[in-house]
Amino acid sequence: MGKAHSVKHSSTWKDQQLWLWHRRLGHPSFGYMKHLFPDLFSSAGTTDFQCDTCILAKSHRVSYPLSANTSGTPFALIHSDVWGPSPISTTSGFRWFITFIDDCTRMTWLFMMKNKTDVFPIFQSFHKQIETQFSTKIQILRSDNGGEYINHDFQTYFQMHGIIHETTCPQTPQQNGVAERKNRHLLETARALLIGAHVPRHHWDDAIVTAVYLINRMPSKVLDFRTPLQALAQHGPLPSVQMLPPRVFGCVAFVHLHKNQRGKLDPCALRCVFVGYAAHQKGYRCYHPSSRRTYVTLDVTFMESEMFFHDPMSNSPPQIGIQTGPEDWSKTNRSNEVEFQNMSQATDPREPGDRSPKNLEELSDRSRPRQEHDISSYFTNETDEDPPHISVPSDQSLENTPEVSDSTTPTALIDKTVRYQLPIVRRTVENRQIGIHRIMARHQSIQLQTMFLLKNYLHPSKALYTSYPQFIFQPK
Repeated sequence: MGKAHSVKHSSTWKDQQLWLWHRRLGHPSFGYMKHLFPDLFSSAGTTDFQCDTCILAKSHRVSYPLSANTSGTPFALIHSDVWGPSPISTTSGFRWFITFIDDCTRMTWLFMMKNKTDVFPIFQSFHKQIETQFSTKIQILRSDNGGEYINHDFQTYFQMHGIIHETTCPQTPQQNGVAERKNRHLLETARALLIGAHVPRHHWDDAIVTAVYLINRMPSKVLDFRTPLQALAQHGPLPSVQMLPPRVFGCVAFVHLHKNQRGKLDPCALRCVFVGYAAHQKGYRCYHPSSRRTYVTLDVTFMESEMFFHDPMSNSPPQIGIQTGPEDWSKTNRSNEVEFQNMSQATDPREPGDRSPKNLEELSDRSRPRQEHDISSYFTNETDEDPPHISVPSDQSLENTPEVSDSTTPTALIDKTVRYQLPIVRRTVENRQIGIHRIMARHQSIQLQTMFLLKNYLHPSKALYTSYPQFIFQPK
């Protein structure tokens, strides 16, 4: 049982009944009990009762309402946060980025980093840039308790320049909500740019920088639908700001090649992908994947309806099946051989037990030794010319379509529309010799068959021979 206390009132009969029912009903709130027992609250209110058990069992975090306190002058309060590491490194090796957001104008500055140790030199550069470009000083820097901010170098720098460093309480990122929400907004915009244009994910640095460029030039609800640049311009003149017409991220961009970059008969433009806007140049950034070169220029022809990178899942139909290797080909050949034997037995008009040859072809086949098919010979290149593939009508259902081809299987033997192939006859010297002996054996079999027919005609009481001496048909 929990220990209950009454704060203001003595232990009267009504109070005793109230505490009793409070424990009986599983410690409901006193506001709820006032609806159940209004007579017990005739002389007291709900705030006059506190239960230790309820506090221990139902403790919650305090809500964080949006703060209405905003700075009246730019750069009086700067919010900062570090994001990373990214699971995918960019082409330049970046895995982190740091943001600085002005509380008054919501203007955002972003810097890419390869390591978290780059935070301090980047802040020094940012501080000098603000002092030089806007003739003002940073008064307060608000961040979390990360080790990149809490160190001896930062503390010494803050003391030298009179900057107050405000940090959040432990496990309370809500107190740095401006920077946290800004990072979320940037990542959502960058993710949409990458997915919408099917751009590879290692270009996420171009997408995140483009997101900052666009957000700084778009109206914000916090600023009464003014852009951060417009809000900053109201407090003083701005340095040269690049204002280029926006283009679709990831679209095809044909960069003009000057005469010193091409020959007289070469194309006048290069097909590239648009990846953003230059920071300190008035031009578009276009990337050429083959040469891994980035062009910054205004001489660009955009095709905003066509994306440079295509969706890998759009043109490739679903392939469902089992991977086939050399061992599968051998099993298929054996199954085909059994199938053809069964077909030949089904169409054989002879009586059971009759082993006499059906035709001259079978008789000649018995004259040469049986040769087993070596499946390894199908993967050699000893033939004089490529033998034609004998294909069999295949099942076009999805179950027979191979999903991934085996790397050990030669590509010349892989046919996605054919389930199996008949054995390939190799044109070698040995086969030519066997063919010659096969012709000779065929002539001998004709003579022998004529002799048997004559003997049976002269002696009709005798039965036909059912077997022949095999040594007669052996090739010499």
